[in-house]
Amino acid sequence: MRVEEELKRKRAELLGEAKELALRIEVIKKQVSAIDQVVAIYDPAHAQKVAQQQNVSVEASDPAPAGTGSPQQDRCNP
Repeated sequence: MRVEEELKRKRAELLGEAKELALRIEVIKKQVSAIDQVVAIYDPAHAQKVAQQQNVSVEASDPAPAGTGSPQQDRCNP
């Protein structure tokens, strides 16, 4: 097999694996959410803890420095 054919095959394989993993992540997120809902029945404070954790996660993953727009906005408005 030629090199470029092998690389194309590997690329397609990796893209397929990435798609499967993305679907698996969505399933896990839904399962965690369902568990959180049940836990909140027994421990109402749990919902507040989860909300705080999610806010921290979103802030930590935000690539834009504080006080600036999103990277896309920055490109459009130099």
